[in-house]
Amino acid sequence: MDLKQSGQRFGDNEYKRKLDQCIHCGLCLQACPTYEVLGREMDSPRGRISLIRAAAEGRIDLTAGALQSHLGLCLTCRSCETACPSGVQYGAILDVARLAIEQTRRPGYIERFIRWLALRQLMPHLPCLKAIAWFAKIYQIMGLSKLVRAVNFLPEHLKALEGSLPPMPAHYSNYKYWMLKYTC
Repeated sequence: MDLKQSGQRFGDNEYKRKLDQCIHCGLCLQACPTYEVLGREMDSPRGRISLIRAAAEGRIDLTAGALQSHLGLCLTCRSCETACPSGVQYGAILDVARLAIEQTRRPGYIERFIRWLALRQLMPHLPCLKAIAWFAKIYQIMGLSKLVRAVNFLPEHLKALEGSLPPMPAHYSNYKYWMLKYTC
C-alpha cells in the first residue's frame, strides 16, 4: 500500500490533527501490553505518539533506530483505542508511520536476500516447506537444538527464532498438517 493510497500522508495536516487528538492523559497505559511488560514511556501509546509527532515535525529522523525499535515493539492490538477518552485512532497513526518508515528505509543486501529467499523461493512452494520441516525434525532429533542453546553463539534475533521453533512431533509423517497446525 502506498502512502497516497492510504488517504493520508505522513506529516500532512490531517495526520498531524490525528496526532494532536492525544491529550497524554495516561489512560492507555494499563491497556497496553508492551508498556505493562517493559514499563518504559516510549513503549506506551502516548510515548509512541510523541515519537511519531517529533518525526512528523522533523525534529527526529524518520529512520532513527530508536523510533523504529519502539514502533516495532507495538503489537498493534489497539486495546489503547478502547481506553482512550479522546478517541485517538492509534492504529491508523501507527500504520501510516510504519509505512513511511518502510518506504524511506533501504534494507541491506543480507535483508533483501533473506526476504527474496523466504518470501519468493520457499513460502510459495510446498515441497520446500516440507523439506524445511524435515530438516527441523532432524535438527531436534539429533539434539542440535540443545547444543546450539548450550553453546549460545547465535545473534539475538536468530536466538529468538530458534527458541520459537515448536517441537516436531514424532508421530506425524505428514508435515503439511504439522505446518498448518503451528503456522495458522
